[in-house]
Amino acid sequence: MFEEEVNNNTDISILSIESIVDILREKKNYLLSQDVERYVRFVSFDKGVLFINFDTGYPRELLKNLNTFFANAKYNIKVEHSNEAGEDTIYKKKRDIFEAQLKEISSNPILKEISQNFKNSYVAKIEEI
Repeated sequence: MFEEEVNNNTDISILSIESIVDILREKKNYLLSQDVERYVRFVSFDKGVLFINFDTGYPRELLKNLNTFFANAKYNIKVEHSNEAGEDTIYKKKRDIFEAQLKEISSNPILKEISQNFKNSYVAKIEEI
């Protein structure tokens, strides 16, 4: 099944780490998309070569899996071994947004009352309604 998905990647366009995640999800490769979100930092893009860096704890086969997946799309994905760390991971960007929103709503009197009445409660998700 993985080989079948790889062969269908000839007319894709990589513009960012987010576009890689979108492509992986579209092809139903959810585990690899989660790894990209959590561990991959975009550094630069140059003529069919995407330069990335990894956060600590990344799966060792991640680069190989990415290159295998995008092989027929004529893209090479390489790790940048310079001092340039690259952008934050998608996971970190989402976490930073969540923490900023949590800080903003933490002064809400309703949330304060809930926190006082339910000592082990916490905010797991913030949605605009």
